[in-house]
Amino acid sequence: MNTLKKLKRRIQYLFVKRGWANEIKHAWLVRKCYTDMYACADADFDRMVRESPLNKMGQIDIPFNDYIITRKEYYDILSFYQSFLKENYYRQGLANQINLGCSPKHD
Repeated sequence: MNTLKKLKRRIQYLFVKRGWANEIKHAWLVRKCYTDMYACADADFDRMVRESPLNKMGQIDIPFNDYIITRKEYYDILSFYQSFLKENYYRQGLANQINLGCSPKHD
């Protein structure tokens, strides 16, 4: 990620709503992390979520295995978003949610 985008994300983080701070900020971090990871894979995460079909159980079926980013980009983005969190417990929680969620494949 370039320096301008990192600065922009830091400023956005300051203005995330303050109510139920940890839950709202964690959801914001996950969303932005996915957005930046898919941007590196030349895809638009928000558009994919909007246009994804529903499966039989009513869940959104995102084709996340169709996109690949390098391992370095993956962990650079993840560590950048982990730097927003102060405690290791929340940092590991963010890493688990990103790794087990719909993140793109990394080689």
